[in-house]
Amino acid sequence: MQSILPHLITSGICVLFITIFLSYLYRRTPKIDKGFELIYFKLSYRRKLIRCFTSLPLFIAGIAFIILFSDLSEVATFWLILSFILIAVIQIIYNIYRWRTTET
Repeated sequence: MQSILPHLITSGICVLFITIFLSYLYRRTPKIDKGFELIYFKLSYRRKLIRCFTSLPLFIAGIAFIILFSDLSEVATFWLILSFILIAVIQIIYNIYRWRTTET
């Protein structure tokens, strides 16, 4: 059985580089506060927060999928899920903070 760790590291690095690139690309563009916008980096912090909350059901379904169908050990599954939850909570707190500081 192959280890999943190299795949997770590679995927994480790819996501990190894409996030940095898109963040830099849309850094100085006007932010959208009404309507639908596919690109996350074009949204205002209020809309980013709304998107975080509306994507929670998909997030929970993804965690359930990992629990049910992964071949990871219980410890690895626990740490993976814990890291996902921490990232989501930090993202929500950051968006609330930035929304409050930029809108006042």
